[in-house]
Amino acid sequence: MQEGTTDRHGRSHPPQCTTSREDRQSVRMAVTDRSVTSRTVAQHIESVTHHSVFASTTRRRLQQSGRSTRRPLIGLPLTQNHRVSSANGAMKEGCGMNLWNEFEWNEFVFTDESRICL
Repeated sequence: MQEGTTDRHGRSHPPQCTTSREDRQSVRMAVTDRSVTSRTVAQHIESVTHHSVFASTTRRRLQQSGRSTRRPLIGLPLTQNHRVSSANGAMKEGCGMNLWNEFEWNEFVFTDESRICL
């Protein structure tokens, strides 16, 4: 190769589209506001740097920094019918749940999941 020319010798992958500073800014944004999406972070970086960044790139950079994705809790809120039927079942068992107030019911979790992350 001639002097002064650029080549990809010694590199097994293409250059990164984001700088380390942009990566740190993405991580800071995700840590500050946990509800922010990777698409929003990518749009913010794009508005600042004026070059396109994919949301998948943002997700990958966050994973590389040790941040995991936050999965939203998907579940139906308890209705009064749920509480009444559970209390009726508990009274048959003799658990004393019929004495619970609404605050205590709000702390109660119905689940059949094997793993819960709060």
